[in-house]
Amino acid sequence: MPTTIDSLPAPEILETIDFETLLESMKDYLQNNLPEWTGRDIESDPINKVLEVFSYRETLLRQRINEAAQANLLNFATAGDLEQLAIFYGIERQADETDSELRARTITHIKGFSVGGTADAYKAKVLSVSSNIRDISLDSPEQGKVRITVLSKDGDGAPDQSLLDSITEKVNADDVKIITDTIEVRGAEIILVNINVLLHLYPDTPDEVLDKARNDFPALFNSARGMGWNLTKSWIVRQLHLEGVQEVEIMEPTENINVDEFQSVALGTVNIAMGERKW
Repeated sequence: MPTTIDSLPAPEILETIDFETLLESMKDYLQNNLPEWTGRDIESDPINKVLEVFSYRETLLRQRINEAAQANLLNFATAGDLEQLAIFYGIERQADETDSELRARTITHIKGFSVGGTADAYKAKVLSVSSNIRDISLDSPEQGKVRITVLSKDGDGAPDQSLLDSITEKVNADDVKIITDTIEVRGAEIILVNINVLLHLYPDTPDEVLDKARNDFPALFNSARGMGWNLTKSWIVRQLHLEGVQEVEIMEPTENINVDEFQSVALGTVNIAMGERKW
């Protein structure tokens, strides 16, 4: 399996910094050069206080060096530093685009440079059309045909016709489309799923836990969903099994919802109700 940027080990350029280690190193250096110093183990010794200040200042300096190094690494850079890296590849941040979205789009754009990277090249061009695109998938149902399926961030994820038209225009441009390709752009097939759950709380659990579960669940769902993402009962339990919840009883869905790569699960009705309080 190819290595992904998230699976790489931590870069060696980033140093693990420990104040106490630095302080002991400074004490060792001073002791070697000033053998007559006898206050090493005396907390109130003025020399120890000076060394603590030096160690603190060096900790700050080394941390700043780490941050400067991170700002030059695509997987760690944020905000303006990330934008500076992205612009090198001709990628500008879109309106309301998050750091993680800009980073992912930049990586996809870079992959599209490679020979045989046509799929990523198309993905990069599609993602550049609008920041309202949540996810895309590409497949080739037959020789010479490219099918691009789009999931938007609005509503249940079904893109409007204007977005599909903009993408179609983009990918059919002379500098994007391979001359032998026929490209179809379509919206994702949305699978609406109703959520009906009983939360059984412990006797001393405050009712606010139920309110938190109700308020947080839609955002957690929207953050996780995408094309080809299966909604499992175990995932629902993980999101709702908050501290103070004894049991998550799922009434709907009655089974896992498995979807194809061109489909996306969306929330229908959501009912998270109070069950029995029990030990």
